[in-house]
Amino acid sequence: MTDETEWVIAITGGHSHSTAMLLDLHKGVIGAMAGTRVNLHTDPKRAADHFFRLIDGLETDAGEVQIVRRAKKVVIALAGAAFLEDQNLAASRLSARYTVALEQSSYKRFVVVDDTWAGLVAGTFGLTGTCACAGTGASVFVGDGTQPTGWQGKIDGWGAIIGDFGSGFQMSVDFMRQLGREEERTNRIPPIFESLRQFVATHHSENGHELHSPTPHGELFDFAFSTAIDDFDDIQRWFDDLVANDPNAWRIGLASIAAVITRSAEPPVSDPLAMMLIENAAKDFAESIRLACNRFDHARVNPIVLQGGMFDHSPTFKRIVLANAHKLTSSKVFHSKYRPVVGAAVIAASGFPPNIHNGAAKDLMSKIDQYRGKYRSLLINPSTDSDLCLPIA
Repeated sequence: MTDETEWVIAITGGHSHSTAMLLDLHKGVIGAMAGTRVNLHTDPKRAADHFFRLIDGLETDAGEVQIVRRAKKVVIALAGAAFLEDQNLAASRLSARYTVALEQSSYKRFVVVDDTWAGLVAGTFGLTGTCACAGTGASVFVGDGTQPTGWQGKIDGWGAIIGDFGSGFQMSVDFMRQLGREEERTNRIPPIFESLRQFVATHHSENGHELHSPTPHGELFDFAFSTAIDDFDDIQRWFDDLVANDPNAWRIGLASIAAVITRSAEPPVSDPLAMMLIENAAKDFAESIRLACNRFDHARVNPIVLQGGMFDHSPTFKRIVLANAHKLTSSKVFHSKYRPVVGAAVIAASGFPPNIHNGAAKDLMSKIDQYRGKYRSLLINPSTDSDLCLPIA
């Protein structure tokens, strides 16, 4: 076995799942893997363990060993990692398993960046523009062509409880509140309750969150509910048990309820409560984009890139946000073809601060497009409506 100095490892860690890619800068994608959440804010106790499992899975898919030691650079894009202190803490914890190997290197091997910056780079293959990211959490980042530091260019992203307007978590909170309100208003159980009951039953385990079931995209949904919802009156007890059983990760479980809403809002169901919640969430998130464009003048002449699960899973959310965002910039607004993990790979390949050249960007795009492995959808969004990519000169 010889060291492969032209390998880079790109990783994105979010509130609900994570993605990893091993890329040979000359040969293309060697492997990809999905895992559960890697987030030091919502699940600090298990973040490192989840990260190590993700790397192990990536080695299995790639058919390689000791990839961290052999890689030229490891770039990890995490939700809520805008501040240098958070980045250094995350890099320290996530690299702990590999410390001995990394001491052989004369330069810093692990680099942590904010996920919205990686999302922007994935969409534009550049450093200028706006990334509007809405998934379990939500925030907007405006890039000015330089490597961001701290909260520079950020709008919202204050977290599940006090911010993240338009996020899956906030929509799930509104759903649970409105579900009870609707029953009290009409004296009838809302029809969407049955979808909620079935969803919880599907992800129910008496042992709580330690349930591992791959999704169609290979992601691991490892949050199981310890309490079922059999009747409408069970909702309060279900929520109390959810919080009590996992004081950190309960937010992930609650946010997962967004799947019930997004599925029910579209035809043929078109549930009125779900439709209202989707529309309100989309308007809230569109307001974050508007605030970003008002605060940063250059945002009005540069592209707006849409990233995140809310755009992947809700056509209505996507349509409303697109309609509002198109009014805010003279440039393009589009749902990114490439996911943030590709942006992390571009950053890893381009140095610090990144120096992205048009030719190199196109070459990297071509190599990723050629990947036909079973985890292709982790890198390239199958639901995107645009092949647009704008590498800078």
